Amino acid sequence: MSADSSSPPAPRITIENRQERVPLEQAELDRWRDLGERALARIDAAGWAKVASPERVGVVVVDDAAIADLHGRFLDDPTPTDVLTFPLGAESEIVLSIETAERQAGAFGNSAAREACLYIVHGLLHLCGYEDGSEEGRAEMAERQERLLREAEQAGPAAP
Repeated sequence: MSADSSSPPAPRITIENRQERVPLEQAELDRWRDLGERALARIDAAGWAKVASPERVGVVVVDDAAIADLHGRFLDDPTPTDVLTFPLGAESEIVLSIETAERQAGAFGNSAAREACLYIVHGLLHLCGYEDGSEEGRAEMAERQERLLREAEQAGPAAP
């Protein structure tokens, strides 16, 4: 047995906190990463990806000002949004606003952590070929993301 086969596989998802407005502990970010890993593994195992799923995904947590800047530069809408995805082939990126997650969490009966996890799952679906530009696409994505989030939470520590 080689040394490589006894070590766990490298994570496909990394999470980087690039904001200071909302305090986030590393343990929290690790839970989000693990949930995203489980969701992406489920997408792959179920054959739900409509395009090749990314080999690696960088999740970047930002504040509203940073996501508004990206939203303006890439989608010509300089307002804050919840999540943006950048499908860059094998190595893709998800950017989420923790301030938006905090603000929207109460409206949907979620904690900010669960809302952020929902954004990660939503972003993963986009990276796997799902689109929410039509009513049909939104409905399909909403059903799939809720199912993925629920299954990923049941398979491991849930977001508080």
